[in-house]
Amino acid sequence: MDPDSMVLFSLNCRLGRWLRLSISIVVCCLVGSVPISAMAGQIGWLITPDEAALAPPSADQMIRPRGLSSDGPGIEIVKPEDGESIPSPAELLIRFIPKTGSIDLASLKVTLLKFISIDLTDRLRPYVNSDGIAMKDAKVPAGSYRVRISLADSAGKVSSRELSFEVR
Repeated sequence: MDPDSMVLFSLNCRLGRWLRLSISIVVCCLVGSVPISAMAGQIGWLITPDEAALAPPSADQMIRPRGLSSDGPGIEIVKPEDGESIPSPAELLIRFIPKTGSIDLASLKVTLLKFISIDLTDRLRPYVNSDGIAMKDAKVPAGSYRVRISLADSAGKVSSRELSFEVR
């Protein structure tokens, strides 16, 4: 290798090391300045602390019990019971009972009722099967919650239930 090529190679290696070191320092500084919960996107929470802090729904956003449908599959809320005060992590157990047709799991929608409603369905999908929802350790911050569960059957008939509970 000629002397000019050796100089360029040496500079390139030094520049590469310097660049990698600079990037490492920047990443460490950025990571060190961001709270762990923000970095993780609050992964693992059924309801995040930020969502729990949202304002409750307005009166006109609430469906009255007579407005909830029960034409479709039965939705039996086993745990927590409506109005119950529970610890966190909480156990969530909901049974689906077919009536006129088979359960259409693609139609399942679970919504946290807040001023801006939050769709919890995708967070619950790993715990859902045709029998219902079974989640043993749902991370939920302290607070009062109202959740709406909607489900249809293969005939297109829909049922909706609401659940209120408090986490202490």
